[in-house]
Amino acid sequence: MKKLLTGLAIGLCGLLTACFVSEKHFIAEGDVVTLPEGKVSFCSNKDECAEADPQEDGSYLLIPPPEEDDPPMPVRLALLTQNDLGQIWLAEFEMTEDNETLYVTGVVRRASEFDGDLPAYEVALPDCSEVTEEEAATYGINKIDKGTCALPTETSIADYLTGGFADRLNDPQWWEDND
Repeated sequence: MKKLLTGLAIGLCGLLTACFVSEKHFIAEGDVVTLPEGKVSFCSNKDECAEADPQEDGSYLLIPPPEEDDPPMPVRLALLTQNDLGQIWLAEFEMTEDNETLYVTGVVRRASEFDGDLPAYEVALPDCSEVTEEEAATYGINKIDKGTCALPTETSIADYLTGGFADRLNDPQWWEDND
């Protein structure tokens, strides 16, 4: 799994390998949630955080660091699961470049150890290269190319993450190893 870098809006797809992507929203409008604290920071580690402002529709707008000239990035969240680490949210990062839009799958958990001026949430991207042959068959996961996978066709991405991927989401070492 690759970590979501601070800026997110600085060409994230080019920096990632084996992420799950979609050409359309995969979090339904009715499932979008705002985190309890409102304005938060999304972090890949303690030193790499970006502010996220809640929007009227419940989504967030991720603000790139001041030194970057990239536009803000829309982010949708939906409650995914509850485990020993607390609540885990499914994240949908909207990336637009050259009039093309892709939605990248992420997972988010509360990370009070990263708190600064704002409550912090750790963000990670499930790595589709970790999908076993059995999981690929069960969930209908297909690689688009060496760097990306389409969302599952037999179930939702949420079903895969709470099924085949659930042990990793509940493992503190998994989150830490991906800084």
